[in-house]
Amino acid sequence: MRAPFGLVLGALLAAGIGALPLPAQAAHQSGAAEASGRNSVSAASADTSGGEVEFDEPYRWLDVDRVARPIGKAPIVYPPMLWRQRIEGEAVAEFVVDTLGRVDPKSLRIVSATHALFASAARAALPRARYAPAELEGRKVRQIVVVPVRFVQPR
Repeated sequence: MRAPFGLVLGALLAAGIGALPLPAQAAHQSGAAEASGRNSVSAASADTSGGEVEFDEPYRWLDVDRVARPIGKAPIVYPPMLWRQRIEGEAVAEFVVDTLGRVDPKSLRIVSATHALFASAARAALPRARYAPAELEGRKVRQIVVVPVRFVQPR
């Protein structure tokens, strides 16, 4: 059931990415790479070539020149049982947007949710969302994105 409800997902997401505190990210490389804001470490720790080795670890929103921005809305279905009971809530999702602007489904996790059905609805829809990828020094990079998905009944 696709119900008309106030889903805050458009421009708020682009602005809200930095507004939400990012929890510790297991997928994000910590240490020297994070301290410098770069997604690489010296090759001395990785190999003996003396150059820098790039890792495919995603960047945080603070580490990029241009954050990933939503360009299309994912059709999120309000859970029918919660709709009928007029229950409102939110699910906060964290995922990686790749260099093509797609949500990496393997990285998608629900950080918090006011109801398990809201978490399921967000988990089902977000892999279909599209983004303009993040950029760093003129090249597209992977970025960790945190998105609040609000389920609100019309007033």
